[in-house]
Amino acid sequence: MEHQRYGKLARVRQLKELIQSTQADIVGLQETIKHDFTNSELEAIAPGGSFYWNWLAATGHSGGILLGVKNDLLEIENLEVDDFFVGVTVRHRKLNFIWDFVNVYGPANHDISPDFIQSLSRRCEKAILPLVLGGDFNLIRTIEDKSTKTGNDRLMKLFNDFIENFELRDLYRGGGKFTWTNKQTKTHSE
Repeated sequence: MEHQRYGKLARVRQLKELIQSTQADIVGLQETIKHDFTNSELEAIAPGGSFYWNWLAATGHSGGILLGVKNDLLEIENLEVDDFFVGVTVRHRKLNFIWDFVNVYGPANHDISPDFIQSLSRRCEKAILPLVLGGDFNLIRTIEDKSTKTGNDRLMKLFNDFIENFELRDLYRGGGKFTWTNKQTKTHSE
């Protein structure tokens, strides 16, 4: 039990440090495995109360999405919660630029992946503003996208067709190709 407690505290600390070091304005987390968040838990992630938070509760012991928007810089004009995403329409307070951000968590159970893609398709069909979809789709585009080099051709086609139909593009991101880890990282203060 003590190991679980340390692991949870270490993850919260890592998340807090990442938000601070990147000066994140929008935070999207997936697989929170939480049904609810307390104010003190959210404060631990981003001290100062400068984020507006909303979430989609986990189902059993899986899933869950947490979305935070820095409300001193961005104004939320609309909030949308779906079975597979939490989305916001945000306005940059200084630039007066408006766009949609959708924090996605695709099902690990691929029997319902078509429902997931259908849900995202409905969201994209109604988009009139610039749209950013981010998160964990739990789908791959090619065999090379998976560390085991295996995949389901039908699901890859479904995902690629969705991307093509809505003319979506990958945004470059730095870091490792596979972003999961079971290793704890040490900070300079340890």
